Amino acid sequence: MTEANRSDIIFELHLAEGEADRNATLVRLVQAYPSLREDLLDHWCEIVLMELRAAAYPEPPCPPVDEAEAARALARFREMEAELAAANP
Repeated sequence: MTEANRSDIIFELHLAEGEADRNATLVRLVQAYPSLREDLLDHWCEIVLMELRAAAYPEPPCPPVDEAEAARALARFREMEAELAAANP
């Protein structure tokens, strides 16, 4: 099994939506790939811990965006982008 295949298999855990789906995916993958049991369990635990942490310490809401300031920042970005393009034809 290549490292890419291993990563693809483990990534399937991250695609599962919800606790029941994630648990069923873990069982299915461990049955299909018993040699990856420890890695799959490690990733499953990491996913569960990330969700618990997110529930316990939610992100604060983003402050409102000042439209005028955002427009100025975008204009500065486009200006710098044009300067870089002109300097590197």
